[in-house]
Amino acid sequence: MTKAFRLVAFTAIAAQAFAANPPPGIEIPADIERSLRTEIDKLSQAIESFDANTAPRYKRYLPDVIIYRNAALYALELNQFYKNEAPNEFEIALAQLETGIRRFEALVRGEAPWTRQTGLVARGYRSKIDGSIQPYGLEIPDTYDFDNPSP
Repeated sequence: MTKAFRLVAFTAIAAQAFAANPPPGIEIPADIERSLRTEIDKLSQAIESFDANTAPRYKRYLPDVIIYRNAALYALELNQFYKNEAPNEFEIALAQLETGIRRFEALVRGEAPWTRQTGLVARGYRSKIDGSIQPYGLEIPDTYDFDNPSP
């Protein structure tokens, strides 16, 4: 087998393996897509309007808001909704956007209550590598004392 043939065969196999990874999602009903886009736009405009001078110490928590916008936006743009029955992924996306709005409103008031929340807490950070916002989760025990943290 020639090197050129092996390279072409490998390229074809690799392209096939990555072509549908992940597979395309289900069709999004037009009314649901409109609702998602409206809420994504609403949260995007809020994020863009955030005045770090109003609550400068809370600017660092903005990624904790952006992760919720990005979750819904990326699922919509990348066609990654797979279930339209319980649990309905469209409803989950709308709930995530609502959480993002509530967090944004808290930041504007100079609050970040999720930073003192126990249980599973979704947070975000800005990557030093490419500047993108990345989500992560923390499991904070109910017994954790926020006023007296210890290692």
